[in-house]
Amino acid sequence: MQRYNGSTTDATLEVNENPASCASGTNTVWYWFIAPPSGFVNVSTDTTGVGGTNPLTDLGLFALPGNDCADLASLFEIDCASNFITGANLDTIPVNPGDTIYVQVSGGAGTFCVS
Repeated sequence: MQRYNGSTTDATLEVNENPASCASGTNTVWYWFIAPPSGFVNVSTDTTGVGGTNPLTDLGLFALPGNDCADLASLFEIDCASNFITGANLDTIPVNPGDTIYVQVSGGAGTFCVS
């Protein structure tokens, strides 16, 4: 499992960027990965165990047909999870092996860890 420290401080929505359906904030940052051969992924944020300062993170999992990052309006939401004080969690989400998956972390301004 890979972990990345992140921050939504000074982050904003991009032009044509749609927030995840469960998102509570407009401070967004993005990560991406290639879906594993198993076809299932787990994605989560930790806002307390790493000294995070953002108690309100939400996760959106997206696919983008054609992988054209300039076309944010075409993002297709796969799943969404709202924060429960210590972080948001998406467990055993089915995806197409080999697809590029985009993760949107949103919420108030602050720091977090995503894995």
